[in-house]
This record gives sequence, structure tokens and C-alpha cells, in this order.
Amino acid sequence: MIFDAIFDDMFDEIFGHLDESRACGDSRALLMPVQLDLKPNRRKYAMLKLLIGPLSLKWLAFCALWVVVFCNRAFFGHLLASYPLAEGHVYFLGAVAVLLFGLVLAELCILALVISARLAAIVLLLASSLLSFFTDQYGTVFDSVMVQNLFETQAAEAMNLMSLGLFLQALIFGLLPALGIALLPLSKTSLRAHLQPALGIGIGVGLALAAIAPATATISSFFREHKALHYFTTPIYSVYGVAGYLKGVLSVDGDRVIMPTSSYAYIPTNDQAYDLVVLIVGETARADHFSLNGYARNTNPKLGRRPDVISFSQMTSCGTSTAVSVPCMFSYDKKSEFDQDSIFESMNVLDTLAKAGVDVLWRDNNSSSKHVADRVRYENYRDRALNTICDVECRDEGMLVGLQSWLTEAPNDKLIVLHHMGSHGPDYFHRYPAGFEQFQPACQTSELGDCSLDEITNAYDNSLLYTDHFIDKAIQLLEQNQGQYEVSLIYVSDHGESLGEQGLYLHGLPDLIAPEAQTHVPLLVWGGISSDIDLGATRKFKDLPFSHDDLPNVLLALFEVETDAFLDLPEPMIMIKPH
Repeated sequence: MIFDAIFDDMFDEIFGHLDESRACGDSRALLMPVQLDLKPNRRKYAMLKLLIGPLSLKWLAFCALWVVVFCNRAFFGHLLASYPLAEGHVYFLGAVAVLLFGLVLAELCILALVISARLAAIVLLLASSLLSFFTDQYGTVFDSVMVQNLFETQAAEAMNLMSLGLFLQALIFGLLPALGIALLPLSKTSLRAHLQPALGIGIGVGLALAAIAPATATISSFFREHKALHYFTTPIYSVYGVAGYLKGVLSVDGDRVIMPTSSYAYIPTNDQAYDLVVLIVGETARADHFSLNGYARNTNPKLGRRPDVISFSQMTSCGTSTAVSVPCMFSYDKKSEFDQDSIFESMNVLDTLAKAGVDVLWRDNNSSSKHVADRVRYENYRDRALNTICDVECRDEGMLVGLQSWLTEAPNDKLIVLHHMGSHGPDYFHRYPAGFEQFQPACQTSELGDCSLDEITNAYDNSLLYTDHFIDKAIQLLEQNQGQYEVSLIYVSDHGESLGEQGLYLHGLPDLIAPEAQTHVPLLVWGGISSDIDLGATRKFKDLPFSHDDLPNVLLALFEVETDAFLDLPEPMIMIKPH
């Protein structure tokens, strides 16, 4: 066996040392302590112990039980809210607990067959402790979309999520028990020991079936009426999310040909004036927190003074996360048809505009374009070497720097997409310069559970004040170019945000359980004197229901592109002036 070989090396080193001493005639060698550097061997032993070391079934069961008890507080909290103990649901709740334990044990043992029992247990403990923190604190659900967000999150964003609470949770419920598992003595490396996970799978599945059998009627009703509860099971649902994400990634062929969405796209030659459109893709803005939509606080002080700004009050996002909403809003697939493969399979509206001769520029002060801008000019303004307006972080205003010279030197039909940082949480207090902290006291930590709802709302609303300022600055840039271009601006947020209502924070919940706060987003339209937008006619539509599905048609109409790529939608969002 491999461990015997390690011990043989150690004994060879010991007895080799003694033999050398005897050969030199040093009789004291037999009485002297042997001084050897065994650290390399110890390190080898420790690594191999983790990589292939077996673990008895009782310890696998302990780990599964630990995760069920300490890493599923959100799940049991929601469960008890629906099935209170006081109403006689003790047996049913016990059955659900056994069911969850059986499934976690089976899941752990399956993983143990793939890597090793010891390593699988350590991974389960660490991952579950981290996942449960975000589920407990923010109501986060780790489906395939959220997993994608995790993989695509930049280091700076990830650091914003670091907190003392996260560290303590990982230490107490993850690191310490994982360390205990790692330090357990190695059992005999027999075939029987390595087959224990297989036995554990059988026991886990058996327990799950045994839990279901006596309470079939109640559990069947439970799964029908409370479908959303399984989203909070740790790590059951997160494993499903990882599998869904990997399926999507692996299905994307690097050599895949992106299918065109139009057979033709051009701007008529009789259109003599150049169009300039700024599209601001917002981040985490809620429609009900815009004073332009009736919010009691004046979160739009600058835009509210502009009579040529139209706020659409009933706009719905395509999803509840950037990874879904941003690709979806530029796609020709409607929300009901869009999936994660869509962005890799067909061209989007930016591709159509570029094909028609429009200069498309994407400037990003957020995470990325989520592959929307893969085939157009892209600039990363999270980079301090490019963004000249930075303090604790690089500000959205920096994306406006240098645009005027480009507009003057290279006149043409132009679309400028500004993907800004907006109100990205949980550290809303970082999303605005100090001068915009109007609503006080504002929450000054990313651990939202340490702040009151009022403090969180204050910080969030302050970030909207800065968004209002940023949009106004973009309009000022367009106003400077009304003589050379037909200028227009559109602002639309990717999704909304929960601020602690019903115990929910942030965003990213599946559509089935997502509150309106995460899907009801603001949409603003501004048209300058030279704009093609008929503001009077468009204003009549401002309270009708629209969605991200409408954006491609709006962009094509503003640039007067002749194409067969228009979506078949019931109502136009904007009206164009007759020529």
C-alpha cells in the first residue's frame, strides 16, 4: 500500500542514520536522539490522507447531520412558518428533517466516491457554511444563475461581500469541524473502508424513502403548495445549480457559429442626419424608489426638473440578476423564449446595428457585458488606468470622460452603451461619493443584518441620487452635440433589489418566488431638440406595461434601421417623428 511505502522511507532514513554512525565507530549513536527532517514526509502523508483517505460511515453521517442542523436555518425557518409546531405538525416536520438528512448523506457519499470520503466531507462542510451565510443573511438562492454570478464576479465585488459575520460563520460551522475531520486518525485502508460511501448512499436513499412513506399525503401537498421551499435546502439545491451551470458551460462549443438574426440591415441613404443615442444600463434600481414614479423622497432632483424626460412606470425586467437580464434585454428572444444558450447562439441587436453601419461603443463600470458586446468595441472602466474619476472605487462619471473628442473627430451614427455600477449591493454606501449622502443615517456596512431597514433604505436612496446625477451629466453631453447629431438617451435598470422587506435582501431569486421589488425597474427616455423621438406621442404610453423585450425594437427605430429583425410586439414603446 502507498502509506506503507511512506513509512518504509521513514524507517530507512532512521536506520540508515544509525548504520552510518555505527560504521564510523560512534557508540553514542545508539543513545542519541535521532534528529531527522521528517516534514516532507509528513506533508506527503497529510496530502495523501486527504486525497485518498477513507472515512468511516459514522463520520460521514455526522457531517451530513451537522450540515442539516447548522446550515439549513433558512429552510427550517420557512418550513416552520408554513407548518407551525403549535398546530400539531411535529411528525411531519420530523419526517422532512429525516428526508433532508437522507438526501444530504446520499449526496455526500456520492461525492466521496468521486474524490475521497475525507476530502468530500471537508468540501461539504466548508461550502455549506459559506452558502448558508448568504441564504440566512440575504435570502440568496443558489440556482444556476446565481452560480454563474459567482463564477463571473470580479475580485473587487467579491471582497465587498467579505464580512466579520461571514468569517465567523465559516469558522464555526465550516472550518473547525472540517479541521476535526482532517485530523481524524487514518483507519485501515481496506476495500471495506473505501466502500463505506456506497453503503452510505443506500442508507441515505433508504432514510429518504422511509421518511416519505408514512407521510405521503402531507409531503405530496407540501411539494405542490410550497415549491419554493426547496430553493433554500443547503447544499441540495446549490448542487443542482452547479450542475445546471456546468451543463450550460459545457454545451457551449468554442467553435460554434453564431447565427444571424436578420437577413439584411441598413440605414436608408435619405437619412442625412447622424443619430447619437446613449443607452445607460442601470444596476439594481427599483422603479418604486424613483421620485419620477411617485416615490415620496426626491431621488430624482435633477431629472425631475427636466420636462423632456419620460418615466415609464410599469417596466418589468427579464430576470432578477445581471447575468440573465443584460443578455436578455439585447436579445431578439423574448423573455419566455430566452435561455442561457441564447447569447451564444444568435446575434443580438448590437450586432444588427453594427451591421447597418452604426458605431457601437460599450463602456463598462460593472462586472462585464455578459457576452453582449463580444463583437463590438468594449472598454473596461473598472480599470483605474482608464477611469480618471476614482476614490474608494471608480465612479460612473468616469465613463463620460473623452467621449466628446470621439464624437467630434469621428462623426457617424453612434450608440454609446454605459453599463454603470449604479446601486450594486450590499455595500450601497460605496456606490456614491460622500457629497451625495443626503439621507441619514445610512448603513455603513455590507452586513445588512446589522442595519435597520431605514438605514439600508437611506444608503440605497443615496445611491439613486448619484444615478440621477450621472444620467443628468450624460444628457448634458448630448445637449452639447444637438447641432451635429439627433440625440436621445435611454436609461433602464437590469433588475431591482430587495432591501429587507419580508426578510429578503439583494436580488437573484428565481421568478417563482421573486418579489416585485426585484423585477419592477425604472425606464427613462429623453429626447433632445433634434431627437427623432416624438415626446408628446410617446408620453401617452408611459403607464402601459412594457418589458426588456421592447428594447431591441426601440434601438432599431431610433437609428431608423431597415431590417427584418424587429420583434412582433403588441405596442410600440416610443413614437418616432414623421419625416
